Amino acid sequence: MPSNGEDPALYQTHISFLKLMCNEDPIFTIPTTTETDDIPNEDAGFLSPPILVGPFYECTESVHVKGAVPGATVDISIDGQIVASEMVWNSAGQSINVPTLSDGELVTAIQRVGNVSSLPSFSVRVRPHTVDYPNGLPKPSIGTVHECGESVGVRHIPGATILVGKNGASTYQFISEAYQRTTVGFGGPYVIGDIFNARQSICGEESPFSAQESAYSAPSPMPKVRIPTVYEGQTEFHLKQIVQGSVIDIDATAGQHNFTWAWNSRRWNHKKQFAQPYQLSDTLEVRQTLCTTSIPADIPPPITCGNVPTPKVIPPIEGENFIALFDSVPGARIRIYDSSDIELGDGGGRTILLTRQLAGEAIRVVQDLTECIGTLATEITVRTGKGNPIKEQ
Repeated sequence: MPSNGEDPALYQTHISFLKLMCNEDPIFTIPTTTETDDIPNEDAGFLSPPILVGPFYECTESVHVKGAVPGATVDISIDGQIVASEMVWNSAGQSINVPTLSDGELVTAIQRVGNVSSLPSFSVRVRPHTVDYPNGLPKPSIGTVHECGESVGVRHIPGATILVGKNGASTYQFISEAYQRTTVGFGGPYVIGDIFNARQSICGEESPFSAQESAYSAPSPMPKVRIPTVYEGQTEFHLKQIVQGSVIDIDATAGQHNFTWAWNSRRWNHKKQFAQPYQLSDTLEVRQTLCTTSIPADIPPPITCGNVPTPKVIPPIEGENFIALFDSVPGARIRIYDSSDIELGDGGGRTILLTRQLAGEAIRVVQDLTECIGTLATEITVRTGKGNPIKEQ
């Protein structure tokens, strides 16, 4: 499901896909998907523009971007002037700090890989939060908190300043990123019965305090972190079954790393942390700790380069100018071609912007890892209909 506030086109695609899966709309049929080894050569001079995930509010200090090739550098411009550049590693999207935003400013982004630069993204115009919240800011919400934990998860308006309280004291204040979930590490380890709440503010306007959340007993024994699949050349792992607030310890051939996390899953980048992708000879141990420590995660046997699967594509609709995936290898680079072997898209994550709107045609989608070029592509026919393209916000 697209995050709150994203381009309306993505919501319609998600809704349409659910109708297809549930057979609720007899007008639509699921298009035939096949695998093909007919993959054109990559256009070495082409990259898709990244996608800015608005809205961006006046007085905030970050923007969120997705759709970039993992490891690409993304340049953020305000009114045509570059104000920030950052390497993007999280295929689910990444927030980038910028100077304080002002009403009416126009934000755009490009991505760069080596000497190749994309065209600019669709722009997002900064607006006051009162446009979307004329009756005042809503309360933020706090996720589940556990004893022995050292972090709290807060859901909030993108870019808001968050004040988190513990046991009646205003303990910690921070400026959130342009995403709607933040892990706040402070004041731990917690004990059963500790009480937390939070409020948010933008441009001096404060929300009411959230509902209170009490710290609960930690699971015992701690469940194992789950890693669904491992691939040769993989840069990013999707860690699942995380207990909120636990400390994650990673012991790999290339080094060690630990962090605290307040949500159920996280994308963690091996290449960002250790400067190299995962190799067949590498070892990986992942544990999580609250009051006790879990046994190591089960690491599946790595899948070799020649067996990288094809990505699973949400059936596109005529008029859309993007491809959305419902499954791919975490951290993969995604390339899209039309029936004339022209490369329409080259990016990362679950949504990749194309060079044009789609017609009633067949397209091919392939995924590559750092050292593994995909040998099979998903071929799918664009559905008849009136799709909504991504556009300026």
